[in-house]
Amino acid sequence: MNLDRLSAIFPSRLTLAAVVGCLIFIPLAIWLGWTGGVAEHDRRQAQAAADAYHAQIADPTTGYAARLGRCAASLSGAEAAVNRQSEAVRDLQKTAAEDAARAERLVQAAQAQAIAADRRARAVLQAQPRDGESRCDAAFRLHQEALS
Repeated sequence: MNLDRLSAIFPSRLTLAAVVGCLIFIPLAIWLGWTGGVAEHDRRQAQAAADAYHAQIADPTTGYAARLGRCAASLSGAEAAVNRQSEAVRDLQKTAAEDAARAERLVQAAQAQAIAADRRARAVLQAQPRDGESRCDAAFRLHQEALS
């Protein structure tokens, strides 16, 4: 009974196959076309992004490669400046050490002179004048003896 109605709608098997084919292949063709279009759109967007990234990297004035070159040059200049400063600091440290040693030698020499002068002053103060000599004359004589 239902088959009779079906055969009335589709008189032959070929017609039935064509309808089933259309029901399957037309949506399939639409889906494949749409998927291909989306894929092509995505490919174009990816290519545009890649081109933009390449431009950011390779631009001769503002690109990352040019900036990296400038940074490398700046770094070498900074390293040279630091090396010069380090050498200057080493020279200053050497000079300061030499100055400190010289100052220490001068202090020791001054202390030795002060001790000798103190001994001479004590000797003058403790010396007794000779017979007929005043204290001032005796002090002057001791001073003259110390100088010669």
